[in-house]
Amino acid sequence: MSTTESAASVYHRRAKRLQDHVKQILTKQVHDEQDIAEQDKGQVLESHLNDFDRILAELMRALLHHTSTCMTVEAVSFALEERKELISQNTNNMVRMTNVGEEAEKFYNAIYGMATCQWQIQHEALSSLSPQKTTSGQAVYDTAPIVDFSKKSEFSDNSTNEMMRALAKQQEQQAKQQEVHTGMMVKFMQQMADVNAENLELHKSEESRKREQHDSKSVFSVRVGSVPTAMKPPPFKMYYQGSKLDDVTFHKLNKYIDVIMCFVETMDTSTSGINQMIRKLHQCAFTRGHASDEQSIVLIAQENYMNLRALRTKEPEENPPDIANQNQKQRTLDEQMYMYVLSLFDGTNPEIKQFNSRVRMHPELATYTEFILYLFHTKSRSPIVTWSKVEEMLHIKKID
Repeated sequence: MSTTESAASVYHRRAKRLQDHVKQILTKQVHDEQDIAEQDKGQVLESHLNDFDRILAELMRALLHHTSTCMTVEAVSFALEERKELISQNTNNMVRMTNVGEEAEKFYNAIYGMATCQWQIQHEALSSLSPQKTTSGQAVYDTAPIVDFSKKSEFSDNSTNEMMRALAKQQEQQAKQQEVHTGMMVKFMQQMADVNAENLELHKSEESRKREQHDSKSVFSVRVGSVPTAMKPPPFKMYYQGSKLDDVTFHKLNKYIDVIMCFVETMDTSTSGINQMIRKLHQCAFTRGHASDEQSIVLIAQENYMNLRALRTKEPEENPPDIANQNQKQRTLDEQMYMYVLSLFDGTNPEIKQFNSRVRMHPELATYTEFILYLFHTKSRSPIVTWSKVEEMLHIKKID
């Protein structure tokens, strides 16, 4: 096994040990936090762990940038010691504490070991560019022959002068080669440092974009947070006293959704148009078999609604339920309300897990309308039963 492979395996082992330790600390913090709802603790912990991964990656990039010009392990140790305060600050951010106390030295040693390993990996890669190596991996540049001038010369003065000129020329060429090689090494290391700095900026930009996107989607939840608890809809489990989502009937689900709709309309009257469309479509969320992850339940419900209406009348509807008719404010609210309404349901429920899986594959499905109609879809009757009921109702109307 090469030195680089050994350093890489040690690095990953140390990183895994640090990650496991931080996960234990964050899990205990979230578990002991009283202000976080039980169903939200899993998401909060996942968010904390993502922050830890981001902070650790940024810290290791910064330390690699600081140590990339070091030529010995001693120089690396000195460079890391100078940045002990930076490591300490980032450690506190990883575990979301102002002071980690007695474990500060343990965290420093872990980061120190990882930084040394990544320097060793880089050093081995750079050393492989050397034209000639000794057994210790050090490049050898001074390969000029040794001349013992204490012995009596066996050559004439002209021969000696020629030999000296040749030796001087050879040493000059080797010096130039060494200078060129050193310049290439410095340039390569500088390029690596620049690439690392550019990657760090791109990572920060991406994290900032994701944070802004998350913040924009949580605006409605923040507004709801300022409303007294007594005025907000209770979580689904509390409303039906411990009943699971898959245990309640279509009628009971509809009753709870009405409570949510009334509340969001008091928060913003623009949601009334969204709710009117859902009320028209909630009984049409059935599919021919199982809905695939790529299918939008909203579009399926719209198509079913128009087909069912065509059985009753051929007259065009004045205001058909169509998500394309939403204005910009309604589309924004549709996205923002999704996170709040999702938090009212137990994340461990199979139906909620299935919807979250759909959203991970297709983020565009993360809307209030899609989620509510998906809940009705899980309670919908089969298409055969639905169509037979419609035919039955039409037959009764004809008799009347």
